[in-house]
Amino acid sequence: MAQFSIDYINGLNLFDQSSNRAPLWLAPGNHDVSNAIGYYTPMVPTTDATSMAGIYNFMLNPAVPLTASTYNYAADKIHYSKDLGGIHMAFLNMWPDSGERAWLGNDLAAVNPRTPVLIFVHDPPPSTPSTSLTPTVCTTSIPSTNSRISSWINSPTAPPSTHRRPSSNGHSPPS
Repeated sequence: MAQFSIDYINGLNLFDQSSNRAPLWLAPGNHDVSNAIGYYTPMVPTTDATSMAGIYNFMLNPAVPLTASTYNYAADKIHYSKDLGGIHMAFLNMWPDSGERAWLGNDLAAVNPRTPVLIFVHDPPPSTPSTSLTPTVCTTSIPSTNSRISSWINSPTAPPSTHRRPSSNGHSPPS
């Protein structure tokens, strides 16, 4: 995390229109989860929770910060949401499992259905289980007042690109 802090947290000079430092929001990727995923040769160690603990601490600001030795991949999920300029943004862990999709369903239940929603995740949901690297698939139906999102939450085999968002006049955009 030290290199990340040097390069991104302290090294980026991004400012908003009022000359305030712009926020940095993160969603973990494959190299944060494991050194071995996506690299053509085995790496040692194959897992190193340093990045995940650092991102968890940076984004969720827990009362007791996690370390590489205390971070638990199964329990310490990195998901959170932000509202900015009338847009709701949800950030999910590397592979959204049924627990993350339940969290997303609950998060979106509080969002006005007319509010635009952006979902940030490193890997998109699978189009079919056979082409997916996602380790788990959601099998729980999650109620959501936001129908354009609940179809993705409840159907992991359909990519979100097939669920078209209605335009401002209530009609779906042309294919």
